[in-house]
Amino acid sequence: FALFGNTYETCKSVHAEQLFAILSGYNDEVYVDRDFYHFLCEAQCFAFEPAGIIDDLGSLDIDMAISLGGDGTFLKAARYVGATGIPIVGINTGRLGFLADVSANEMEAFFAQLHEGHYTIRERRLLEVITDDDVEHPSYALNEITISNFTARGFDVCFTGNKAHPAEAKKMKFGDALAAASTFIAAIPVKYRPENSEGRQGYIHPYTMSADSTETIYKVSTRIRYFDRAEGDIFDKIINEAVARIKRDFPNVKTEVVYDGLQYENVEYSMNPKSRAIVAEAAKRAGIAYKEVDGRGGTTASMFCAKGLKGGMNVFTGQYAVHSTNEYVVLEEVYAAYRLMMEIVGQVAATE
Repeated sequence: FALFGNTYETCKSVHAEQLFAILSGYNDEVYVDRDFYHFLCEAQCFAFEPAGIIDDLGSLDIDMAISLGGDGTFLKAARYVGATGIPIVGINTGRLGFLADVSANEMEAFFAQLHEGHYTIRERRLLEVITDDDVEHPSYALNEITISNFTARGFDVCFTGNKAHPAEAKKMKFGDALAAASTFIAAIPVKYRPENSEGRQGYIHPYTMSADSTETIYKVSTRIRYFDRAEGDIFDKIINEAVARIKRDFPNVKTEVVYDGLQYENVEYSMNPKSRAIVAEAAKRAGIAYKEVDGRGGTTASMFCAKGLKGGMNVFTGQYAVHSTNEYVVLEEVYAAYRLMMEIVGQVAATE
């Protein structure tokens, strides 16, 4: 085994002691990451002499790597393992783990199953970045930088009807607000709905319809999302034609746009053209690999853009399970983002 571990929480070194005791019972050879080895020596919990200290994983005959910590430690092990194809088992010594999914109190049972051959290997994708410059080792990454995002527009329409008995509907100028609101929703072409959208395709999404206590007034709220301004113009035409159609076909219903506002704006509209080159150079200096992505959502920078300010990239800071009850961040990746940002600041200062 090759062992990698959390090196900043001394209280959790007890898990390493338990792990060594379990593995010694199987006479397993354990090679320990140098940083983790020094950490364990300082914590005085090294129960037995390891088979060796890891400086170059490629020179060792390793069957499996063990990550002892959280998801941050797992990602560190993944970067170290790189393209060797060595499987990694993540033992979670914290409260939450998605990559490290074997809990500390399950170690004994897990390694018993492992040694009996009762396990499966799940494959995960890892990015490799190869440059034309001379580098000692290839870089691996799971990180992203958002270079564009949805422009987000909110659009709310109120339909105020006029109640009357259906038998006297024409004479009493019956205004069916429910029918008007439903017709407005149906006027959005199916091909522009969110379930038919991916990549840089936008969508129009009437996502809620509410009524007052008398069921005379109905309000439809709609999300409009797009990357390209040309598609935004198409959506604008569709939504305005739908409103005009309701006013024409339901003359007894008062149709009123009560909100039409820009919530986010695509940062690429106003981003400095030098930005991508500056970030690339900063990442190179920091030794951090990344991939550029188009974000199907909003960022803080895109909110600034909607208020007339300049756009900018969104740097991944180790955030996972976004907008869920299990949202969390990885400390090592927050630190990597900090290092990258400090290099970016230096590059901007040198450029200006």
